[in-house]
Amino acid sequence: MSQFFRNFPLIGYNFGNESEPALFQNISAYIKVIDDISDDIAFYTTVHIQDYDRPDSFSYKLYGTTEFYWTFYYLNDDIRESGWPLPQQDLLPKAKIDYPHRSVLTTGNISKTFLPGHTVTGAQSATTGTVIKRYLDLGQIIIEPFSTVESITLNNAGSGYLSAPTVTITTISDDDGSSATGVAQFSNNTITSIQVIPPVFDADIRANALLPRTAGNFEVGKEYIIISATEEGGVATDFTLIGATDSNVDTVFTATGIGTGTGSASQTAAQADISSLTSGFIGASRGDLYRAAPRVIISEPDVAGGVQAIATAVIATDNKFVKGENITPSINGTLQTADVVIVTSDVEQYNSVHHYENASKDYVDIGLVPSGIGAGDYPSLALKTPITYFDRILAKNDSLREIKVLKPDVAVQVKSEFNKLLLQG
Repeated sequence: MSQFFRNFPLIGYNFGNESEPALFQNISAYIKVIDDISDDIAFYTTVHIQDYDRPDSFSYKLYGTTEFYWTFYYLNDDIRESGWPLPQQDLLPKAKIDYPHRSVLTTGNISKTFLPGHTVTGAQSATTGTVIKRYLDLGQIIIEPFSTVESITLNNAGSGYLSAPTVTITTISDDDGSSATGVAQFSNNTITSIQVIPPVFDADIRANALLPRTAGNFEVGKEYIIISATEEGGVATDFTLIGATDSNVDTVFTATGIGTGTGSASQTAAQADISSLTSGFIGASRGDLYRAAPRVIISEPDVAGGVQAIATAVIATDNKFVKGENITPSINGTLQTADVVIVTSDVEQYNSVHHYENASKDYVDIGLVPSGIGAGDYPSLALKTPITYFDRILAKNDSLREIKVLKPDVAVQVKSEFNKLLLQG
């Protein structure tokens, strides 16, 4: 590249905060020498770029030298504006990057709400996302789904932990969202796992655990809060004999015995949670409204010289809306229940329809008339060809493969003339 620019005229240019201009090649210099011959078939021929041809290697293939790669850009406006064509296998990854969202179709009326920035939620799928765009003529809503943290991958179990470390999961993607919470499990001074599966409690067991219990019925190892030290006329319970610091009301203790007397206590709320847990992990949460995997930070080990554990969050990727379900828009957190519509279909944005064409390759309107919540059928698409976003990427890339190139003898003459004109300029 430096070989090509060496003959460009020099101009004074101020870099950064420098007060004195430095001489630098004027790379905006544009000589019409190639434009003058670009439409004359006597000077060029048309060739096809293959997968993995690069400008420099293609120049070598045609001319036996890499020096003429720049002529491809000067001679072909599309290449200059859109860049060199990509290998076929790179097109799908490009499509997924360029069009990463979900495309929902409906025949319902989306003219009032479902505006860019509105939040939508699926009644059946529970998928939530933000509206990016909408196309009324297609009944199409482009939605960026939010995600939850599905799991935490332990990359390094660490060492020197004497107790469960603190797990901090950072970066929520929306101010109204809640952060995920990880609960570390550890054994033999190392972390064994970090759980984000939220707890599920048995309501009946929990309610029973919170009922008052009389001394003689306490369970060793469980946490209680004192309700009373004695019943009227009964024998007082000395709670200090079973783990309490005193026998005062509201004192919390862990029972070391079943107790005696007529005093009473109930399990604490935290103990009731433990007693009624049927699945998941207390304190764990998947969070919500994540657009990208958050960062996981595990606190340092207790023992000096221990190794800090490292973990990575994995977010849900299968965030789809379900055909036939209702989706409801929200504005500033308020559900717009009067504007519910039914999902006709849901696909990846890159696989969704950009437009329809007739046999002559002309854009055609499908005649969609939105109505109500969208209980009606989608219009007939007979004799109409759907063109997806991915189809457009393929077609554009294929069009870039057919380029004009200078004939070898002309290329040598053009290079010489080009450099001469640059030096004159």
